[in-house]
Amino acid sequence: MLPIFKAIVESSTQYLYLKDTAGKWIACSNPLKKFFGISVQESVEGKVDDDLVWKKLPINAQNTCSDENVIQLGVTEATEEMFQSPNGAICHFLTEKFPLKNQDGSIVAIFNYSVDIDVFQRELIKEKEKREMLEKIITIMPGHVYWKDRNCVLQGCNYNQAVDAGLTSPKDIVGKKAYDLLWQDQPEELKREQAGITDKIDQDVMQSGQKKTVEEFVITSSGSKIIYLSEKVPVKNELGEVTGLVGISIDITEKTALEEKLKEAKRESEKNEELANYYLNNILAGMPGHVYWMDRNGVYLGCNDQQAKSCGLSSPNDIIGKTNSDLPLNVAPGLPADELDKVNQQVMETGVEATIEEPALTNQGKVEFFLSKKTPLRDKAGDVVGLVGISINITDKKKLETDLRAAKTAAEEKEKLLQHILMAMPGNVYWKDREGVYIGCNETMAKMAGLNSANDVIGKTDFDLCWKNEAKILHENDLKVMASGEMLTTEEPVTAGDGTQKFFWVTKIPLRDDQDNIVGILGNSLDITDRKKVEEAKFDSMRLIAGSIAHELRTPLSSIQGNATSLKEKFNELIDGYEIAADHHLFNSTILPMQIDLLRRMPDNLYLESRSALTIIDLLLTNIQNQQMVLMTKAQFSVKMCVDTALERYPFKPEQLELVSWEGGADFNLLGSHELMMYVLFNLLRNSLYFLAKASKAQPVYIRIKLGEDAQSHFLSFEDEGTGIEPNDLPHIFDRFYTKNSHHGSGIGLSFCKMVTEAHGGKISCESKLGEYTRFTLRFPKPG
Repeated sequence: MLPIFKAIVESSTQYLYLKDTAGKWIACSNPLKKFFGISVQESVEGKVDDDLVWKKLPINAQNTCSDENVIQLGVTEATEEMFQSPNGAICHFLTEKFPLKNQDGSIVAIFNYSVDIDVFQRELIKEKEKREMLEKIITIMPGHVYWKDRNCVLQGCNYNQAVDAGLTSPKDIVGKKAYDLLWQDQPEELKREQAGITDKIDQDVMQSGQKKTVEEFVITSSGSKIIYLSEKVPVKNELGEVTGLVGISIDITEKTALEEKLKEAKRESEKNEELANYYLNNILAGMPGHVYWMDRNGVYLGCNDQQAKSCGLSSPNDIIGKTNSDLPLNVAPGLPADELDKVNQQVMETGVEATIEEPALTNQGKVEFFLSKKTPLRDKAGDVVGLVGISINITDKKKLETDLRAAKTAAEEKEKLLQHILMAMPGNVYWKDREGVYIGCNETMAKMAGLNSANDVIGKTDFDLCWKNEAKILHENDLKVMASGEMLTTEEPVTAGDGTQKFFWVTKIPLRDDQDNIVGILGNSLDITDRKKVEEAKFDSMRLIAGSIAHELRTPLSSIQGNATSLKEKFNELIDGYEIAADHHLFNSTILPMQIDLLRRMPDNLYLESRSALTIIDLLLTNIQNQQMVLMTKAQFSVKMCVDTALERYPFKPEQLELVSWEGGADFNLLGSHELMMYVLFNLLRNSLYFLAKASKAQPVYIRIKLGEDAQSHFLSFEDEGTGIEPNDLPHIFDRFYTKNSHHGSGIGLSFCKMVTEAHGGKISCESKLGEYTRFTLRFPKPG
C-alpha cells in the first residue's frame, strides 16, 4: 500500500507528503520540494522536520502534537500550519492528516494534504474592503434609497431613509410593506388608498421591467402632505428575471411649496447576510438616477450604469480617472465644467451637503435639467475624502413649475381645510405632554367638556376639567402608554360638562420627538355610553332567562338525585342475588365482574354527578347575577388528586388524551370544594382542546399541566399551543359575557373560573402570544 501512496504523492501537483509513525518523511510532492528549496531529484525519505532547510515556527510544535493525535487516536485531523521558506516568506497552510492502516488495522503512516490559504485570505480581505466601501456609499447616499422584493416587501434602505422614518437602524425596515409605514391614526380607507397606490406603481415597474419616475405623497397624522420625486428601477438576476426593485425618493416638498410630513410605523426583523450581500452588489449596478462619487481632486472613482450610459461610456468602470471636463454630460451651455467643480469643492470643503439644479448635455446633444443632491464622503476618522452625488432628471418637472407656483395658494387652503377636518372629527381627539397637560384637542372634545373652544383646553390637566373625579384613572392610563411606548386601548368613564356620566372606548399612543423620545400622548375617545346601556339590558335579559332555565333543570336533577339514593338501598341486594344465582349455576351469567363493579358504583355516581350539576347551576346563576361566590361547605383536598380526577372524568375523544402532558410537581392542599375546582379544570380543558383543533398546526401540539411553587405561593399552570389570544382581547377574557366566538361559548366560562379561584383565596391570570401559546396560572398564597 505504501508504495502506491508514495507514487501518488511524488507525481502530484498539489502539496502532499507522507510520514511514518516515527515522524520520518517517506515522500513529498514536487511543489512542496520547490517551496522548501529542495531539488526535485533530491529524496526526503528518512529525514525528519529538522533535516529540511525550512525554518521551524512556534506553531509547528502544535503540528507535531497533531501528528501524535492521528497516530494515537487513529482519526483524521485538520490543522493550520505555518512554514517559513528559504526566502524568508511565512506561508499558512490548511493541512488535513489521514492515518494509513494495513490489513490488520495498525497505522503505518500519515498521509498529509495541504492547501495554501494565504491566497484565500487575501481574496477575503479584498472582498471585505469592497463590501465596506459599498456599505459606506449606501449608508450616506443622499435622498431616500430603498429596495423591495417581488411582493413589494422592503428588504433594506439607506441611513437617510431610516433617520427620516424615525428608525434606529436601516435593518428595522426589513419585512415591512407600504401599508405598515402609514400613520396608525389615519382612517383605514386613506391608509389602504395610499398603500395601494405605492404598491401598484412598484408592481408596474417589476411587471414591465422598465424604470419609472413618479411623484408620490404621504399624508401625516397632522394632515400635512410630503411630496417625493421617486425613480424606481427593476432589479434583475443573472437570468434577466426581475426579482425586485430599487428606488430613490428625494423630498421636493419645499420646491413645490406643499408642506407634508411622513410618520412611519416601527419596522422589525432583519434580512440574512446572504440576501444583504446580494442587494449590496446589485444596488449600485441598477441604481435609478445618476449616481457617482469622486475624490477631493474631482477625479471620478465610480458611478452607476445610468450615469455611464448618459455619458456615452461602455461601463461604469470607464468613468474612473476622468474629471468633469472629460465628460460631455457635464459640459452644457451656460455651465462650464469648472462651475460644476466649484459646487463640488464647496461641498467637500464645508462638509455640508447641497441640493441644486444643474443643466447637462446628454450624449444625444440634448440639454436636460437635473435635481442633484451632493453629500461629502468621509473616511472612518470623519475626514472628507470625496463626494457622493445623485442626480434625477427633472426636465419634465421644470415645465410644470409655473403651474405648481400658481397652485401654492390652493395648497395652503387645502392645508387649512385639513386642520378644520381634524378639529371637526367625530370622537374626542386630544394630545398632552409628559406631565398630562393638554396641548390641544378638537372641537368635539371641547364641547363635551363644556368649554367655549378647543383653545380653552390648552394648559389644563384632567384634574382641572369636569371629569376631575375620574382624572386619576385617565392619568394612570397616560403613564402606562408613556412607560411602555406602545398603544393602549381601554374603556374610560368620565363626567361630561353637563354633569352626565359617559363611557368612552379610548385609544392612546405615545407622541415622539425627532429623536424618538416620548414627549406625551395622543388620544382618540369614542362615546360608547348608549352601547353600554344596550349591553346592560342584554345582561338583565340573560339573568331572567338563566333563572328560568335553572329552575327547569333543578327539578329533574333533584329527582335523579333522590332516585339514586333510593336505588342504592335496593340495587346492591339485587346484584348480590344475581351473583349467588350465578355461583349456583342457576343460569349462564353474561355480565363480567368489571361490569358488576360498575353497576354497584352507578347509584353513587348518579348522585355525585347530579349534585355537582346542581352546584354548578347555582354558581353560574351567581356569576350571571354578578354576586360574590360563597362556599357553603369546605373541605381539605389535594390539588394533584383534583387534576387526576378531572383527567379521569373528562369525556376525551380517543385522540385527545394523548395531547395532554401532566407533570405532578409539588402537591398542595386547598380548603374549599373539590368539585368546583374540578369544573374549573374542565372549562380550561374544553377551551384548550377547541383552540388546539382550530390552530391546525403541522407539528403536534400539546396541553401542559403542572404544579409548582415559589417563595410566596403554590401554583397550577395550564398551557396550550393553540391559536393564542388577540392582545386587545386579553384584558377582557375574565369579564362576564365577553366572547369573540358565538359558536364556542357564552362568555361566562372564564368568569366562572375566576370566581371559583378567588373563592378559594387565589388569583387566576393569563398570558398569551398570538399564534404560539396561551398559559393560565392559578396562584394560591402559602399559609402564614
